[in-house]
Amino acid sequence: MPVAFASTYQARTVDVSWMFENPSATARPMASVEHPATARPMANAESPSATARRPMARNVDVSWMFENPSSCDEDIAKEAAVTYAKESGIVLEAFECQCCFEEVPEMTGLQMSPGGDCDHALCPECFQRMISGQIEKKEPCICPLCPATRPSLVPSWLVRCVLGDDMAVQLSAVEQIHLGQADGGQLRMWQCPMPDCTNRLAVDTDWEPDRVSDDQRVVKCECCKKRVCVRCNVEEHEGFSCQQFREWRRANDSSEESYAEMMRQGLIKPCPNCNSPILKTEGCNFMTCPTCNDPDRMCWVTGKKRYGPHACGGGHNCH
Repeated sequence: MPVAFASTYQARTVDVSWMFENPSATARPMASVEHPATARPMANAESPSATARRPMARNVDVSWMFENPSSCDEDIAKEAAVTYAKESGIVLEAFECQCCFEEVPEMTGLQMSPGGDCDHALCPECFQRMISGQIEKKEPCICPLCPATRPSLVPSWLVRCVLGDDMAVQLSAVEQIHLGQADGGQLRMWQCPMPDCTNRLAVDTDWEPDRVSDDQRVVKCECCKKRVCVRCNVEEHEGFSCQQFREWRRANDSSEESYAEMMRQGLIKPCPNCNSPILKTEGCNFMTCPTCNDPDRMCWVTGKKRYGPHACGGGHNCH
């Protein structure tokens, strides 16, 4: 609930007369905070002559320094709370559980599919019972209150937070079975392309990533927190259009294919010491790695070191 803060404070002043004194004065009083009820005289260690040169006291009202800064930040606090609720799956307000019809206190209930179109929520007990039952039946975890034509998937990160790692691993195995098309085409799932991210989302059966609009092209994965371009199925390529990114990827893919082909043909070989690629253009078979400059050198014919305990043994025109 919003907390009301007092908006009026007793005036607090600071004597800044010393700021206007002659800098050649031998002593300067320490600034002190005065309060109307507890004002104290300032200690004066100056000579009578210095006192005579002091100008009239000048006080500055610093009451604003003692005001509560949160009194003007309620909107920011509310926005932060909504963001936290979406990221953690917590329901801010109290509500009635749509499964057991019990009252659920604020900051206690769980969203079924945070960040999606589903606005259903359950109490923690019903959530755990519902999800555990679906996993035991080898079914993907979906919101039981959403229509079958538009299912909402319960994210694996939320299952991990509520039910633990073991249940999350079991859910991942179940989702892998249903990945792509499942239940006779009634459920289609999209998986986050980020490495080690197991988050999956339910999408429409006729959903095609190439046809998504510009405002729906980028989604934020609630599990790994990465921004993903669903058209290209990669992390967001900010600053480049999808067409530009695909052209760049094709060019780099062709370069990687050419590199792999040169490795297969033996035109490029790895250094036996640091594994850096070495391309021989001319000369004998006695090679020096430009990366590590290994003193044992390399025999190009065998790919082994020229000297040392595991050397090629010589005889290959490698000195």
